[in-house]
Formats: sequence, structure tokens, C-alpha cells
Amino acid sequence: MTFKAENFESHIRDSFSKDELHTLATSKIFISGGTGFAGRWIISTLGKLFKSQDLPPIVIVSRSPRKARTVFKN
Repeated sequence: MTFKAENFESHIRDSFSKDELHTLATSKIFISGGTGFAGRWIISTLGKLFKSQDLPPIVIVSRSPRKARTVFKN
């Protein structure tokens, strides 16, 4: 089986109910360790669920502000 990004993104969206997506969209999200593997994956997944302008407010905590600026340029 070949990995295709669009299949992965569709699978992520389909794994949430409308109520769950609404709850995420109207929540404030706090991620501790946001520049680590799991934190970056969570943020990437949220970006796939929501368009950039529709992202819920996200607070990312990191030990290294410089690394956070590098990882999350936009």
C-alpha cells in the first residue's frame, strides 16, 4: 500500500464527528512540549482538520523559544 497524503488527511477528518470538530473549533488548546515529536504531530493534525484561518487558539509551551520560532515559522 502506497502512502498518499490526501488519503491520510481524509482519514483524519473522517475520524471525528461533527460534534467533536465543533468542540475542537471552539476550544482553546494548550500544548506542553509543542516542539517535540508528539506536540508537532498534534499541531500538524489540527492544521489538517482546520484551514489556517479557522484554527482554534493554540498556546504552545516549549523550553526553547528559539526552537519554537524555527519549528513554527508561520
